[in-house]
This record gives sequence, structure tokens and C-alpha cells, in this order.
Amino acid sequence: MRPTTHDPDYVAFVARRILDHVREAPELATLAAPLRFETTPRGIVMRPPPGAAHGDILDNLRSFLASLPRDGAAERALRENTSVEFGASERTPDLVVFDPSRRVLVRAGKAMSPAGILMLVEVTSNSTRREDLDRDDPAAKPRQYAASGIPLYLVVDRRRAEVLLFRDAIHGTYPAPTVFHVGEPVWLPKPFSAAWPTEFMKDLL
Repeated sequence: MRPTTHDPDYVAFVARRILDHVREAPELATLAAPLRFETTPRGIVMRPPPGAAHGDILDNLRSFLASLPRDGAAERALRENTSVEFGASERTPDLVVFDPSRRVLVRAGKAMSPAGILMLVEVTSNSTRREDLDRDDPAAKPRQYAASGIPLYLVVDRRRAEVLLFRDAIHGTYPAPTVFHVGEPVWLPKPFSAAWPTEFMKDLL
């Protein structure tokens, strides 16, 4: 069946072609450099530059993950500002954690598939919160990530001072996430098997 202009994958595909053109044109790439863009079934979405609190949360999580033992199945690599292709869409999570032994193909800052990814992390802002958390919308991140086999999806919901862990997708859909209140340790299952302390976030939210 030939795609129509209303088909979500077709919209995402066209958005990616436009964004690729912007990135390849030097004069346009310079203008777009301070911003981050995603291509979704709704078109191109601009993500605002993160603020200081947003960066502090990611720095703490990255340091925590980097401090964990690295042996066997716990091998992992951490990447920020790395886009990941999900079918016709292209997402740029705040943090990508992947298994380096799976030889994830990363080209020009873009993971060409979600294979080998252990966890994706998002820290919400006012403009991205719905997209980060909506489990019912097929075009939102939880449904796309679950359908692509991402085992763990961690979201820091700054508005509600909560940390949500999506896991164990069933037929391509995550069940209701485990919710932790800021201040509680967030238990990350295998391959991490460790609790992330979140007391520090009380001063940032």
C-alpha cells in the first residue's frame, strides 16, 4: 500500500529528510547547532537547550553509572546527544546506555538502530514532558521505545518530583512504570543491579 501524507511513518520519513538537509547545509547547520531536533510521526520537534538543573541531574546519573563495576553483562558505554533511529523516527534521548560488545553502529553522532541499547534516559522539561511520558500515544516515546525492544526507559519527571522506570515491555508496550519519589533510591535492575540515590535532586526541583 502506498503511504499517504497522513501516514505517521511517512511524516517521520519526510521530517528526517528535511532535517538531514539542514545538517548537511553549512549555513543552516550553523544556525541549528545550539538546538536539538527530533523527527517524529508529528514532524520535526525542536528540543530547547537544557538548563543547569537538567544538566546536574544527568551528570549525577552518568557519574553513578560510570562508578558501577564493569564485568560480564554489566559492560556498558554512556553517550549524550546521540540520536537513535526508531523506524522512520529519529530520537535524541538525554542519555543512551548501550552494551559496547554489541558493536552498536554509531555514525555522525547517530545510532543507526536501537540494537544493543540497555537503557534510555530522559529528564523532562515543560515542552517535552508529555512526549516523554505518554504511554497511550503511539507517537510518544514510551510506545516507540517499547516497540523497538528497549529494555529500560528511565524518566526524571521534574514537575512531579518523581523518577519513573519503564521496563518489561509486553507485546511492544510497557506496563505501568515503577514510580519513585525524589529522595528515594531508584533501583535499576540487571545489568546494573544498583540503586541510584536521588536525595541530591531535592535541591534542584
